[in-house]
Amino acid sequence: MGRLSAHSRAGAGPFICPELSHRAQQEQMEKEKAKEAQRAGLQRAHAKDIRRQMRDRQQQLARERVAAFEECQQLEEEARQRSQRITQLKQQKIQELR
Repeated sequence: MGRLSAHSRAGAGPFICPELSHRAQQEQMEKEKAKEAQRAGLQRAHAKDIRRQMRDRQQQLARERVAAFEECQQLEEEARQRSQRITQLKQQKIQELR
């Protein structure tokens, strides 16, 4: 009987070329690396989108605060003018009653 590889003697199947196996491993590693790069890209895009949403929300809240402040100032000015008008009318009535 001639010399057979341990693999062939066991009857487990055909002999696998180590170079082919190495190439398959490299291809698998490259596929995994590409998948990981894609996953990382998606994660970065998602994080960027979340940051954009947060920035937009902060800007919206700032605009709302400015609008509320301006509305408050306008209401205070209207109240001041009403109070001033009432004071004028009171003074006018007092003058008329004298």
